[in-house]
Amino acid sequence: MYKLGIGKLMYLVALTPIHAGVGRIEGAYVDLPVQRDEFGFPSIWATSLKGAFKSNLYARGIKWVSEVLGSEPGEGAETRPSLVSFLDARLLVIPAKSLEGIWLYISSPHTLRIINSLREALGYEPLHEAESYYDLKEARVSSDEFYVTGRKLVVNEIDVEADYDKGLSELLGKLLGPSLEELKKIGVKPSLLLVPDRLAPDLVKKSLLIQYRVCLERDTKRVKNLWSEEYVPQFTVFASGVLFKEPLEKTAGLSSAEDVKNKLVKESPSAIQLGGKETVGKGIMRVVWG
Repeated sequence: MYKLGIGKLMYLVALTPIHAGVGRIEGAYVDLPVQRDEFGFPSIWATSLKGAFKSNLYARGIKWVSEVLGSEPGEGAETRPSLVSFLDARLLVIPAKSLEGIWLYISSPHTLRIINSLREALGYEPLHEAESYYDLKEARVSSDEFYVTGRKLVVNEIDVEADYDKGLSELLGKLLGPSLEELKKIGVKPSLLLVPDRLAPDLVKKSLLIQYRVCLERDTKRVKNLWSEEYVPQFTVFASGVLFKEPLEKTAGLSSAEDVKNKLVKESPSAIQLGGKETVGKGIMRVVWG
């Protein structure tokens, strides 16, 4: 096991659709796509995550923000480096429409490997239950309520043959960690479809929402602009983490990396608003520490 400083695992649960965007991309299938990792799966970049945390803490009048999370450009005579390092938030599970049962979560062996590497980097034990699924060739589902006929499910309008595997319920609980309790509080009873890596990209892409927007001239109601925006759906769960550094000198009453961790976790927001479209209710995420 390897470890980079003192780490803390963090789960992010989408309470509303999320648009953590990358700006306009000409020639893309959607004008304003969401952020993605190097493998093409939706993610939330560390810069966006840290910015959302800082905005929340500043808005709540927390005094030590610049000492712990670093100073803003032009703030004060000296630049203060951050004592924490946010990691990119990786996709853990994402809802997918089902012809039977309305929806269920989907994930893949690729995700299991990514999450285990994240856990190890933060000093956590890997999920050994996940390792037996690394070489998955055929889909598995944690509940038989999603079958249309025989072994067939229709998920995101794609036919998927899957075997029933009651062990997936335990794996899903371990994957979600304490975020599972947050989901239960809002009435979610999650089930999991674990698909081979060859199926995951298409199924995940079809889970993303595309909303078309139009801008009208206020007086004439003429269309000025038409564009499309991509969203990660409600109830999606990401996993991220934070690394905490030793202060070079005592600051804000903090003398160790453990002090820094305890300070941030204690004052951490229970929810953040992240990405664009905040004024229309998008981007609200529950923060759950692991």
